[in-house]
Amino acid sequence: MVEEHLNIKQSSSISICNILVSEDPGLWPENINNDFATILVKRGPVQVHNHNFLVNDDGRKFSDNYYYRRLPNGEKTNREWFLYSISKNAVYCFCCKIFGKTASIFFNIIQEIYVFFSSSIKRWSLINKHVPELKLKPLSDTRWSSRVDAVKPLRYHICKIFDALIEIYENTSEFDVTTTHKAHSLTLNIQNYKFICSTIIWFDILNEINSLSKMMQNPTMNVKLCIGLLKNLIDSFKNDRSNANFNKILEEANKIAMDLNIEFCRFKSDDFNVKNKSWKMQIYKHYWNPAQSTLELVRELNVDRITIIKHLRNMLFK
Repeated sequence: MVEEHLNIKQSSSISICNILVSEDPGLWPENINNDFATILVKRGPVQVHNHNFLVNDDGRKFSDNYYYRRLPNGEKTNREWFLYSISKNAVYCFCCKIFGKTASIFFNIIQEIYVFFSSSIKRWSLINKHVPELKLKPLSDTRWSSRVDAVKPLRYHICKIFDALIEIYENTSEFDVTTTHKAHSLTLNIQNYKFICSTIIWFDILNEINSLSKMMQNPTMNVKLCIGLLKNLIDSFKNDRSNANFNKILEEANKIAMDLNIEFCRFKSDDFNVKNKSWKMQIYKHYWNPAQSTLELVRELNVDRITIIKHLRNMLFK
């Protein structure tokens, strides 16, 4: 097992901590901070090959063959994200282990919505009635662009999709109990402020990547231009992480939240680093209307804007 000696600067001080980061995902901490994740991403996933894999209680064991997948066209591709842990005798998803299960849960909901409507002619006709100009798209294992196609309907037509689900849920005379229950479950997933923010963020990210991907597939694309476009994409992602851009995402999410009648959110005193106790009491007692802009919230509480945005980001993506 290869280990790297890493130096990570702490944001609170100039001190440097020496950390040994193993290639074994089973030895990574449960809560991975940004610096730790950056090191892992730069190094990339490391798969274990030619190892004497242990047999579990069921008499089964891992194999190098599981790293590969045979596509319908016969092509054999490597699942680079698929990792084996020697210490745990278990398998992990590289991205899920680093960034948590938030992304996988989000895309599972997207897929569930598509499957729910597409598995019934009646339900598919109903969603077409609510969203005639745009069709729901499934996720695909072989097409990267399928992800942005799948998120796009929810990014711009989430309220109409929500209305279609509500119509199914309330129409107990035409739909059975299982269908209405599933529709209700999906409405609860959609009627969630974190899900709304995820929809906006993921669409922006995937749309930028997809646009660049299509340009790079052009036969006339040269290396110099390609490098320039990749640098622009990296700069764009850095800008996406700014407080100003995050505030813009919240503003857009607030508009959608108002249309979906999402309940107020409560701020707790522990969520903000406010020294003045009177401000802590105001924040604790305050109910934040999602339709209210972040700037209006800041003016009302008279608290530093950057502090509000920073802690909102931690609350949403912790």
